Amino acid sequence: MRTLLCIFLLGGCAATYAFTPSVNQPLEAKSDDCTVEATIGQPTRDYQEIGTLEQYNGTAPKDVDGFRRAVSRQVCEAGGDAAIGIADHTGRITSGKVIRYVGVLAEPLKKVETPTQQAMDDENPNR
Repeated sequence: MRTLLCIFLLGGCAATYAFTPSVNQPLEAKSDDCTVEATIGQPTRDYQEIGTLEQYNGTAPKDVDGFRRAVSRQVCEAGGDAAIGIADHTGRITSGKVIRYVGVLAEPLKKVETPTQQAMDDENPNR
């Protein structure tokens, strides 16, 4: 009985977020256990925002992994690939964006300098 009470109390402290879609056409949901990425900064890939998250219950996490665990199921249900967390003035992640990746972020290609081969000089000037 104590174990159940502890689980209930700990579960009650976990952050709960409300999801609001940002797109007119909802995306197809992914499985509940899909892989979800989370970040606090800008992702390194191009993305489309598909919804927002607002914490309304429990204690908001201060770290990205806690945020990812709290919102993973909602991100999967919304058809998203990742969540971008937004921290408040106390450092707690109280809101965020659900995103889906649409391609690789266009980064300028680094020009690879290949050494030019010097043409062999077959001409003998002493002849």
